[in-house]
Amino acid sequence: MLNSTEYCLSTTPKPYESASTPEGLTLEQYKVFTEERTAVEEKYEEAVGAHDMWKAAKAKEVRLEKLKADKEARVEKLKILQKEEEEQKAAEEKRKEEERQAAILKEQQDAVEKKKKDDLKKEKEEKEAAKRLRKEQRKVEKVVKAVESSKGKGTEKAAEAALIEEEKGADADTEEEMLEGTKKKALKKLKEIRDGKRRVTAPIGPKRKWAPKSTSVVEESDGESRPGPSKRVKMEILGPTEGEEEMIGNKRSSEKSIYGHTCSHCKTKKAACSFNKGTLSTLAVGSEEISELLEKTGTYG
Repeated sequence: MLNSTEYCLSTTPKPYESASTPEGLTLEQYKVFTEERTAVEEKYEEAVGAHDMWKAAKAKEVRLEKLKADKEARVEKLKILQKEEEEQKAAEEKRKEEERQAAILKEQQDAVEKKKKDDLKKEKEEKEAAKRLRKEQRKVEKVVKAVESSKGKGTEKAAEAALIEEEKGADADTEEEMLEGTKKKALKKLKEIRDGKRRVTAPIGPKRKWAPKSTSVVEESDGESRPGPSKRVKMEILGPTEGEEEMIGNKRSSEKSIYGHTCSHCKTKKAACSFNKGTLSTLAVGSEEISELLEKTGTYG
């Protein structure tokens, strides 16, 4: 009878189908059959419950595995992101350091270049200053030499010739510089000569106690009068006349005038001093020579 009963003990979700009741059973057989079928159905329900529990556990396990895998994936992704961020940060720091080093190197190179340029400029200026100084020294030497060699042979004309020779031999960089320098020197000489004439020809006031001794034309060493249109007048000043006292103010002014014509460097007269270049020729050249020199400079322009 049990072989004729059909039931399912599988743990699969296959639905259970109860066996059909056979015909021709007695009451006792029917009771036995009903009890067996009830027991089978209970076993099936237990199997279905166990299967559901297994399925739930399996699903939970799968879910936990998935969560674990997702977490691990997130952790790995986070690690990758952190690594990329660190690499970017390191690259940025490296780039900044390279830029800083490049800026320092550029500053050093600029400083070296600036120092080279400054040195070259300074050297050039020193060379130009030395060149100008040599030219000025040559000018002064020429004038002094010409004046010394021409003593007793016409000092004014020799000084004038030395001045013209000096201007011609200067070999300025451009014609304009030569012209400007000549004009400035000529105007300066003319002004100094006019100032000197004013001091010599200044009227003597009633309180002045100095008396001129004599007025004479400056003569050459050989005793002959100096030829030429510009003859300088030599004024010899005597001390106070008889019965008159020397005034302190005039004494001080005369001392100042004498001290003003003395060089502060070598304590000699400015006319013979090498520091006052151009002064000797200035004192030697008259107003007419200066006019001629100005006319010549006008022709150069």
